[in-house]
Amino acid sequence: MNEYDYYLPKNLIAQTPSSERSASRLLIYSKDERKIEHRAFYEIEEIFQKGDCVVVNDSKVISARLWGQKTKTGKAVEFLWLEEIKSGIWCGLLRGKNKLGGEFDFGARQIKGRLLSKNEDGTTTLEVTPPVSALSFLSEHGVMPLPPYIAREKDKKNLKDQDRYQTVYAKFLGSVAAPTAGLHFDAPLIEKLKGKGVEFISVTLHVGLGTFQPLKADCLEKGELHSENFEILEENARKINQALQEKRRLIVIGTTTARVLESAATEDGSALRAGKGVTKLFIRPPYRFKMIKNLLTNFHLPKSSLFMLVAALIGREKVLEIYQKAIEEKYRFYSYGDAMLILNNKF
Repeated sequence: MNEYDYYLPKNLIAQTPSSERSASRLLIYSKDERKIEHRAFYEIEEIFQKGDCVVVNDSKVISARLWGQKTKTGKAVEFLWLEEIKSGIWCGLLRGKNKLGGEFDFGARQIKGRLLSKNEDGTTTLEVTPPVSALSFLSEHGVMPLPPYIAREKDKKNLKDQDRYQTVYAKFLGSVAAPTAGLHFDAPLIEKLKGKGVEFISVTLHVGLGTFQPLKADCLEKGELHSENFEILEENARKINQALQEKRRLIVIGTTTARVLESAATEDGSALRAGKGVTKLFIRPPYRFKMIKNLLTNFHLPKSSLFMLVAALIGREKVLEIYQKAIEEKYRFYSYGDAMLILNNKF
């Protein structure tokens, strides 16, 4: 894992989004020319070409973070909801030291949670009374699950985060973290690109626990990540397959989208299979991509599976070199940061 480490000054970790979605910066790396270019994100309109097929992840982020109090002491607690196992039983991450059987009040005491178990993967199981619908309750009382490296007040319903930590094309509720590469697109830019003849096609992968947990030795040994659910609609698979047959450029938005396509691709990469699935795919060197050649992504944490995916696409030494250049140029890193576009003009 140390081979995928780098030093990042803390002041380059973006704490807030850019003033406008498409006003962020864009580093372009042309793989075949081995050239780096610095642009504004909205200039992507000049880079994308008529006939390009842009594939996005349309998963929508749940307001999955809940703040509450310990019933006995009134001490604040934080719970990151991950899954409703069944009515009245929730799985998630409960911060701090808590005893089995401990009780907590959430949503201005509208529900009570009792700690049933502490699980091997670091999650906890709560019994919730009364057994309300998790998604309905979270939509009213939860806040956006911003990553822990955004070190500012997150215990209030920040309306800006409710909007900006969600892609403009988000459709299907199910993620507990945003597919952040897509945060740079705004509606006017998408319309301009469509008017130019660029085709936008959606797949869905619901981002889960793996985003919040640091990589462990057993992940490296098994070569698997925490499982995540995905779906590719028949019509969208047909459109992507048509683009492949016509040798049009496929531009993939984000590592989550890349994992969907690589998980559902045929072995030779000539076609994409439609349907629902579950993936544990861990893309890292020396992985050989079946379908992905062009990728838009953010700048990722060191030693993370996302950083390793980018290294698999362009090489470990090259991605470390590019990141060092981005640091020198003072790009903003991580979820609310700037973007990087990897282009390979050879089909």
